[in-house]
Amino acid sequence: MAVGRQAIAARLAVVAAAAMMSCTAGPTASHHGGSARTGARLVVVGRGWIEGRAWKVTVDPGDGLVCAGEAGLSRACSGLRALQRGPGLAVLSGADVAVSLRQSWVSNGPPVWDALFGTVRPDVTLLVMRMSDGRQVSLKPVAAAGRKWVGLMLNPVRPGVAKAIAYSGRTELGYSVPFYGGELRPGTYFVGWLRPGQQGPTYAERYIASGGSDGNGWDALVIAGSWGYCTSLDTPLANGSRQDCWSAAALRGGAAVIMRIGSPATVPRWIIGTARPTVAYLRLTVPGHATIKVPVTAVSGQKFYAARIGARIIRWDAFNAAGRELYGGNGPPDA
Repeated sequence: MAVGRQAIAARLAVVAAAAMMSCTAGPTASHHGGSARTGARLVVVGRGWIEGRAWKVTVDPGDGLVCAGEAGLSRACSGLRALQRGPGLAVLSGADVAVSLRQSWVSNGPPVWDALFGTVRPDVTLLVMRMSDGRQVSLKPVAAAGRKWVGLMLNPVRPGVAKAIAYSGRTELGYSVPFYGGELRPGTYFVGWLRPGQQGPTYAERYIASGGSDGNGWDALVIAGSWGYCTSLDTPLANGSRQDCWSAAALRGGAAVIMRIGSPATVPRWIIGTARPTVAYLRLTVPGHATIKVPVTAVSGQKFYAARIGARIIRWDAFNAAGRELYGGNGPPDA
């Protein structure tokens, strides 16, 4: 399978500071606080304007939905449950929402969300979206359905979000740099939150494994950045491509399979996993006592491996660079 920078861009489309997203804020900052409607089931958690047309983001505890939309156009809705729990200072999701623009808009890449919404931690009193052109949009959380919510709609022809910063009063609690997904997982993802002044992984992109050829080729890609780590696994199976992202804290020091295609009973199947910092390679033992060596690759401080499992795995073991066995177990490494 031919791979390269064009393939990387098409599959992941990381546009950390120049994605075609924004809202109609003023030249310095604008406030998009919501307003709870007393006695009404529907709660407005964000409102504003895009080219003279009003938009709002609402939470409906009765229906269990958060919805975003521009006046007179169809709304996009998501369930509340997935946004009500999660680690970090905020759990943000989004949707692709119809907007009415004076100028025609032709996408220059994979689709992105033009609405962002979600919950913040109880002590967060302000969430500031810093745009890539230096503007700031301040979101004031609104109580609804037992949590504090924020919501924002964006103009797709304006510069995008470069960083989200959470405050409690005047104290900065932390920040998150968004990851912009590509064809496999389009959208805007705030994967992890960092402490003030803390730096995330250094930007890096690397294919950690590949195999086969022509229509049977496969590869595994890791991209690291301030947001954390994203892996992409592309196989010749029908619907055999996946992309997922994790914060650096979620993977640090761990040894686990983080992505798989194919159930444990199928052969072949593919896996991507993480290894402890001292691991140099894995050894997989298959029937007949044959062994397969799987190299481990460091990407911006985190160890990864990927493998195509073409036979039943009896045992796996991890080794350091000197060939010393460190740990292992019976069965496949994702058992």
